[in-house]
Amino acid sequence: MPEFAFTDSNKLHIAVIGATGGLGKAFIEKLSQHPDTQAIYALSRQAPQWEQPSICPVTPIPTDVTRQRSVESAFEQIHQSTNKLHLVINAVGILHNRSIQPEKGLQSFQQTEAHQVFQVNAYALPIIARYASPFLKHAEGSLFASLSARVGSINDNHLGGWYSYRASKAAHNMFLKTISLEWRYALRHTVCVALHPGTTKTPLSTPFISTNYPHRVLTPRESASYLLDVISRLTTKDSGSFYAWDGKIIDW
Repeated sequence: MPEFAFTDSNKLHIAVIGATGGLGKAFIEKLSQHPDTQAIYALSRQAPQWEQPSICPVTPIPTDVTRQRSVESAFEQIHQSTNKLHLVINAVGILHNRSIQPEKGLQSFQQTEAHQVFQVNAYALPIIARYASPFLKHAEGSLFASLSARVGSINDNHLGGWYSYRASKAAHNMFLKTISLEWRYALRHTVCVALHPGTTKTPLSTPFISTNYPHRVLTPRESASYLLDVISRLTTKDSGSFYAWDGKIIDW
């Protein structure tokens, strides 16, 4: 595991939101093996199930990111153990469920379903950032990363469709960019970035990966490893950027 340029601490306290998702679990599995990791706080709606033993404490905290009080309570619980976080990763996201599918055209658009997608993909971000910010305000250096998607890039939209998912991720990106500008002055030692994990074989993406899909498909562990390599090189001058898993910047 690489050293992290954004912090000079060798006792890392880390929070992962969306700990039971494919990428959330992969981040925790990788970060739990880092020699500098002191503790991981795993926030999720369901109790996490670890695929391998951790070499550091992993504390599961029930959290529903669509309820502000639940997020506030989760960080209150973290505060019982520490007042500092060095790395916060928001890995929550929704593309589909039993009642929601990405829209192929306007005739499929439903306001109620779109609202559910926005609650998770967009509105959760500033709520998480609000309650995480006091933990990031220290001189050791910290990083706040939130998973986005390339399809949320307005400049990169060449195919259309997927209205709710695209628009919610575009809103996510605007929230993150705005947060990064506020933190430039309020949290001078914090890096704030959006990350695109690539097409990853998780329950979110798998139903939409065809046998002739033209791009590389990553496993969750591969994606987490690539993203942690990207994160490891970031410093405050990179704050407010949108990075892909391969380290390339994506246009907003």
